[in-house]
Amino acid sequence: MRKQQKEILTVNRIPDIPFARVVSGIDIINDFPRHIHSDICIGIITRGERIISVKRNSVLLHRDDIFIINSGEPHICTSPENTSHSYYVIILESGFIRDIAQEIFGRRREVLFENFIQKDKDLTLRMNELIDSLLNSEMPMEKESMLYSFIEILIRYHSNCEQNIPDFKKNSRIIQKAKEHIDNNFREEISLAELSQISGVSPFHFNRLFCSEVGISPHSYLIHRRIERSKELLLKSGSIVEVSLEMGFADQSHFSRFFRKIVGTTPGNYIKHNL
Repeated sequence: MRKQQKEILTVNRIPDIPFARVVSGIDIINDFPRHIHSDICIGIITRGERIISVKRNSVLLHRDDIFIINSGEPHICTSPENTSHSYYVIILESGFIRDIAQEIFGRRREVLFENFIQKDKDLTLRMNELIDSLLNSEMPMEKESMLYSFIEILIRYHSNCEQNIPDFKKNSRIIQKAKEHIDNNFREEISLAELSQISGVSPFHFNRLFCSEVGISPHSYLIHRRIERSKELLLKSGSIVEVSLEMGFADQSHFSRFFRKIVGTTPGNYIKHNL
């Protein structure tokens, strides 16, 4: 008799990104017969093993392995030897991918992703960071920017389009205009939609341009501007709570996490050793 499992399956809708959901599966042991999805599923195994069969190709997936099920693609999921596993799956509406293909190629094009990506440490890290952002970030631009960049990587290196992606023309004027807007409003919550409207290009295209010309994402640029200003304010007021709120962070812990990541120490230690 099979031991009773505490299976937990949670579907998380993402605020500000209506075309995306994140499914969390913990201690899942069910077998799923051949079926299809209308959306695109990008998953990662976080514990245990899972067998996924697509196009007569069955692969045993381990922790940190990534799998992608394209829209309308028949597939089977099974648990080897009735053992449980855990995973995350990012579900994207197929129209979102078609729109990005339109942005990249200037025309509608079917994008088919590789079904299995194994032992790719960089992509695994990016996906885990993306999932953490989608589920936990209070900043819409962080979630959007990371999602756009991740999908572009998949299209560029793990799809049927990887050899045919055209170069795009840089536009320093557009990026300078966006940087000036961020510089003047970095205390406020800024979205990619807002920046793209100012720049006159789509959010996806703006994100590509900004990352290429500046070397970091729009969200990272915004956070760096906040942290640089916060260093000055911390030495004036000495109040971490006040500075975190003035700089537009959701709370003190949110501020401290970014401060330590960029400066290399906590706000408290920064005040202690620089007053």
